[in-house]
Amino acid sequence: MRLRRGLALLGASSMEKSSRRPNVVVVAAGKPPPQEVVGKWLDKNFFLLGMAAAVAGAAVAPNLGRDGSLLRPERTIGTYGVGVVFLLSGLSLRLRDLRAAALDVRLNALTQLASLGAIPLLAYPVVQAARPVLRPGLLKGVMTAACLPTTVNMCVILTQSAGGNVAVALTNAVLGNLVGVVATPALLLLTLDRAVSLPFRTAVSKLAAKVLLPVAIGQALRRTRLLELQARRKKLFKRTSEVVLLLIVWNAFCTSFSSGLGISAAEIAALAVALPALHCAALLGFLVLFSRVFPKRDAVAAAFVASQKTLAFGLPLIKTIFADSPDLAAYCAPIMILHPAQLLIGSALVTRLQRYLNKQPPPYWIRQCRRRLRREVGRCARGEFFFRAKEREMSTTTTTTSHNR
Repeated sequence: MRLRRGLALLGASSMEKSSRRPNVVVVAAGKPPPQEVVGKWLDKNFFLLGMAAAVAGAAVAPNLGRDGSLLRPERTIGTYGVGVVFLLSGLSLRLRDLRAAALDVRLNALTQLASLGAIPLLAYPVVQAARPVLRPGLLKGVMTAACLPTTVNMCVILTQSAGGNVAVALTNAVLGNLVGVVATPALLLLTLDRAVSLPFRTAVSKLAAKVLLPVAIGQALRRTRLLELQARRKKLFKRTSEVVLLLIVWNAFCTSFSSGLGISAAEIAALAVALPALHCAALLGFLVLFSRVFPKRDAVAAAFVASQKTLAFGLPLIKTIFADSPDLAAYCAPIMILHPAQLLIGSALVTRLQRYLNKQPPPYWIRQCRRRLRREVGRCARGEFFFRAKEREMSTTTTTTSHNR
């Protein structure tokens, strides 16, 4: 009897405890909970979602983030934010990587030739073909934008976000803007018959203050404990650069939406379709060409540098050249449309480029199958496959006839 009473009391107490327990969600083995799945998805697509939010925020309240507003984004974002990115770049880059990028003459020469040679050369026939569609002022603005050097900060930040070689992007961004002080006036003289001289000393001082000084400070900080923190919190430092880039996108679109372009809606639509398409073609084309010659990380950096054109250098230049022209708004419109477009395209391609850089080479047997397939396709294109099939058929017929005999 005592044993029965003890068992009954034990069962009652266990039932009471189980009734007091909170409800526990049972997750099937191998499947993470929904909140973890959503968190991973948000973390993976943080940059694309942030870019969409930046453009939407600029469309809703453009006066908040435009240049000259209460927040002073041209200083807080364009100077301090970009300076932080270059400082972090200097902190993460080893001196031997910078030296190797600066001494890679072939890569640097091809990148500058693509930026200041290939793009103006390809833009000239496009401008000539568009004469029946667009007015001369817009066409001159397009040609001027094609002759400009690369961006100083955008190509470096996009390269860093995509996982490319930041040292190559940094070297060619500085080199391109120094060469552009001489090359851009010469190209404009050839294409537009406009002579202009640019202050070389001013350009060098701006580059030194905006790029070289933060990178030098970052290199000096490599001797402190901050380098260990950067090694432990790589994701945090990378996310900081991405946030600065999103703020640059927001500022660029706020300025574009609030100031207007001074041209008709049809002309804006034509440029908004043509310029991003041409920029995307140039970016992907340079990526394919450079990746055939150089490592993938170097190719990504060179493609970003070669395909982009600077607004900070271009807008003052256009206002200097065409200051007395009544069609000044048309000259400025192409670079003002191209600037946010190349930000948007580059940001949209960041995640794909990350996957491209992290992609492992296929197994050996797959590579062999691809080689054989390409070889057979080439033979088929040359007609060899057809003739070999005919020869095989004739030999089979001859063998069958001899066997029957």
